[in-house]
Amino acid sequence: MARSRSTSRFDFTEREMAEAFLAFLSSKKSAKILGRFTRVFSEIDCKQGRPDIVAVRLGAGTRLPVLTEELGHVAACILSKLNLGLPHTLDFLLGRSRYPARTIKECLAVLEQNGLTKTTKNKSFLLSKKGSALSSECWAFELKLAKPKRAIFQAKQMRMYSHRVFIIVPPNQAKPYERFSATMKRWGIGLATFDPRQGEFVLVKMGRERAPLSKEHLIFAVSQCLAPKS
Repeated sequence: MARSRSTSRFDFTEREMAEAFLAFLSSKKSAKILGRFTRVFSEIDCKQGRPDIVAVRLGAGTRLPVLTEELGHVAACILSKLNLGLPHTLDFLLGRSRYPARTIKECLAVLEQNGLTKTTKNKSFLLSKKGSALSSECWAFELKLAKPKRAIFQAKQMRMYSHRVFIIVPPNQAKPYERFSATMKRWGIGLATFDPRQGEFVLVKMGRERAPLSKEHLIFAVSQCLAPKS
């Protein structure tokens, strides 16, 4: 996301636009249009890219899990292989991951300590209800003053971990995206305009909601949003 003032056409930068949009997503006005989010964050590191804004929505009454950043990619891999009802053995996890046995064992211990997994009497592993919260709904937003092709490329990457993806552009800047409508429809990419000065949001295309392409990428993205920050 550009940090400098981009062009003479706008009296704001992409960063200023992102800061205003971040505040908008937490407002009552946004909740009426897009629904209420549990948490919203800017520039969260994901397995694939660094979206401008990520918003997560957990079910009512769900407690936010504690997952430190040090667990990272290994934890996301393990949690994506487990479920609530069917236990899996250590051999199962080792056979479906790219990490050494020692790392998997260490990570399983930390996950159980944080209440994200459970160990059965026969030493198999289950996902806990707290851990299942990491598969909650995730939305990603890419903000661009210009460069539609770049925006669409980045939005396509976000489909790996997002249920909904939006490109957000300044007012009167939606027209350049019309020639990419087929691509955006294929990937379920939404489009909206936002005026950071007035806080005016206009939904152009909602885009189709889809399950993320990778459960592991989803869990990693949500865990980064919910991780305690130093």
